[in-house]
Amino acid sequence: MANIVTVTYESEFYPKIVALRHVVFRGSLERPLATAELENDKRITYFVYLDDDEVLGVVEFENICSETVQLRQMAVHNKIQGKGIGRKLVQALEKHVRQLGVKQIELDSRCTARTFYARVGYEELGTVFEKGGSPHIRMKKRI
Repeated sequence: MANIVTVTYESEFYPKIVALRHVVFRGSLERPLATAELENDKRITYFVYLDDDEVLGVVEFENICSETVQLRQMAVHNKIQGKGIGRKLVQALEKHVRQLGVKQIELDSRCTARTFYARVGYEELGTVFEKGGSPHIRMKKRI
């Protein structure tokens, strides 16, 4: 049965989260995520879409200050993209952080994903910039 759960770095699902991020963000690249890239993960809260303990989607956030969080690294497995899982993950994150008193969510979207974030209410800020070798745009949403 599929559901969304909240987990942390210590979760049994963390290695599966890293594997999914690798598949979605790196595709067939042979280079694994570096230790330095994973170091921040200890401070992150994850919303994970599970189907029979298989991690098929994840969105994560990091606190910036008491009223703002940063949405980081949304990944949905290719075999279920386009089925509304990303929207459900973002909605779960937004509901959770709203209950914590957060007023704004910020993110650096890959330009290929900016339409998705616009559809779920995020607005673009500034101009396109390079991050990790690909074009990104800063976006935010007041919640």
